[in-house]
Amino acid sequence: MAQNVSDPSLQEQVVEASDVRSESLEIPAGGTADVALSESVGAAVVTLHDVPAPPPGKVYQMWRLPQSGSAPESVGTMTGEDVSDTQTTVLQDFDDYSAVAITVEPEGGSETPTMPIIAQIPLGA
Repeated sequence: MAQNVSDPSLQEQVVEASDVRSESLEIPAGGTADVALSESVGAAVVTLHDVPAPPPGKVYQMWRLPQSGSAPESVGTMTGEDVSDTQTTVLQDFDDYSAVAITVEPEGGSETPTMPIIAQIPLGA
């Protein structure tokens, strides 16, 4: 489950957890992704900073990548307006997933990711 309108209390629980792991990754298209993950809370917070808008007629789509190698699962889409400031997404139930990936998709999103993946954020230890 993912929430694009983040639940501040869940977000705060992750960031303040005693077992929180944080990482900042450069996104090749520009900007950064900060990840805070807590196994005790069972959630991860992905925050995008300074990511450029996708091309006209396109959106960014976030995917959870299962550890099993099965098909990626869509978390949701983000328009240029969504990423014009800081975009935070809270992910729950990530135990069976190895990473979150971001692709560029047609408006409205896609059923499966269109390659290439422009950013991949590891969720594992």
